[in-house]
Amino acid sequence: MAFLRPVNPSADTPALDHVFRVTAGPAFKSEPATTIGSNMFCHPYPFLAPDTCFVLDSGSGEAVGYILGTPDTTDFARRWRVDFTKTLDQKPPQGMRRPPDYDAEGIARPKAEEDFPAHLLDLLYNRPEDLLNLNVPMLGKRYAAHFHVDILPSHQRQGWGRKMVELMLDSLKAKGAKSVFLGMEAANESAGKFYDAMGFSMLLKVLDESANGEKGETNGGGNGTIFLIKDL
Repeated sequence: MAFLRPVNPSADTPALDHVFRVTAGPAFKSEPATTIGSNMFCHPYPFLAPDTCFVLDSGSGEAVGYILGTPDTTDFARRWRVDFTKTLDQKPPQGMRRPPDYDAEGIARPKAEEDFPAHLLDLLYNRPEDLLNLNVPMLGKRYAAHFHVDILPSHQRQGWGRKMVELMLDSLKAKGAKSVFLGMEAANESAGKFYDAMGFSMLLKVLDESANGEKGETNGGGNGTIFLIKDL
């Protein structure tokens, strides 16, 4: 019988990669984007924030889903630069070569639409702050914590998503987080209804913290992404 448990950073890594490969969007379905994506969205969290990382265990020790987060995104990005990128250099898999420091060398950054893998590597090694959406107003300050969750199709629509999010919110709160955010595809109506039922709302662009009563417009991260927020 399936159950939730803390992540095992070493033993669970292959399963986390598998869940990512199966559930990732079309842009990450081919190599080297798949491997780079796993190193962006799976590997840093058990390494840097194991206390707020959990897996859905099939009952036989295999992770069939994960929810990975951190109570402090800004500090997470700092430690990503200082500590996590060192692990990438130790034994880089195919397609994971370290990119140049574009700013220091005066080289134009690769654009996602022109060289997607090179763009991902730039984010992974050079710009974790942008990858973690810290360039969006209020994220990382007003809403410090964040998480993301993926579950294999075999275990979806069984109530595990709610249980995993509830566990994550309790864990983030226990770590001192006052609020949390996550990114979601704007077109994902089912996920939108799910998070709405769990008390999340859209992060809005406003000029004066809504002092004038206006709600503002949807705050997106590009590529059809919107941000959802919740106070803890």
